[in-house]
Amino acid sequence: MFLLSFLLNQYLLALLYLSVYNTFDLGRLRVRHYTPAEYDAVMESVRNGVGLRETGRRLNIPWDIVKSWKNGVKPRSIVGYQQEYHIPESSKALTPAKAYILGVLCGDGWMKEGGYLLSLNVMDREFIDRFAEKVLCQYGKSCRVYEDKRPSFRCDVSSNQIHADLLGYFGGINPKCYEWRVPKDVLNGADPIKVEFLKGFFDSEGSVNSNGRGQVIIGVNNKEGLLEVQKLLTDLGIESRFGECWHKQRNKMRYFLTLTVRGNNGRKAFYDKIGFTITRKQAILEAAVNR
Repeated sequence: MFLLSFLLNQYLLALLYLSVYNTFDLGRLRVRHYTPAEYDAVMESVRNGVGLRETGRRLNIPWDIVKSWKNGVKPRSIVGYQQEYHIPESSKALTPAKAYILGVLCGDGWMKEGGYLLSLNVMDREFIDRFAEKVLCQYGKSCRVYEDKRPSFRCDVSSNQIHADLLGYFGGINPKCYEWRVPKDVLNGADPIKVEFLKGFFDSEGSVNSNGRGQVIIGVNNKEGLLEVQKLLTDLGIESRFGECWHKQRNKMRYFLTLTVRGNNGRKAFYDKIGFTITRKQAILEAAVNR
């Protein structure tokens, strides 16, 4: 009797577990096939601030599946989900477009192991569009661009081959704020490579003082990385000064290492050769150069 009760309980638990799948039979289990519409509904719900468990309850999708999609894990069980994209062999070469992407990755961009995600999340739409344009130009793969809740804009592309290709320029180590270094291929590259890397980096980390002087400055705590950026500027004939400062950020005084483009000549050279994709920064710089 005990054995019969135990087997019955196990059978009922199995039925409960299988209720999250679309179809099954007693001889085999089939993985539930999610539709692209279900995936889009989950991501929209999460972007709107609905909790993971509540999203799963509303859409009848297990919350751990919701969590994995939210964290960028590729949903392999979705019917019709695009198979892994194979990047063209030509895209493995270092081009100005790839140099721009690498510059952004040393700043606001990031890569995530889960789902092999390459992402950028910023407030300026023109920056997002430029980044997506460079990814498409280099790898032939479109980014998913959408408005985030901050408000801000976000750009995502998931590909293990793109992830591996970019990671190779940083020695296989994901670049982080205080640890990134300018890739050697960029340091030793031609001027167009250096220019595009600096464009991506300054779009991410650069600022322009709006006090009329239009001083171009970067503040991060990465001495080796900043010195290498300074070398790139010097190679292009742009004078800069390495320094340090205290700056109020989020109601706290924080210590930063700084790199400042020097003088009117340096500012003019920066404007002519590099500039900003971001309209609000470029307008301040242009006004300072033309005054």
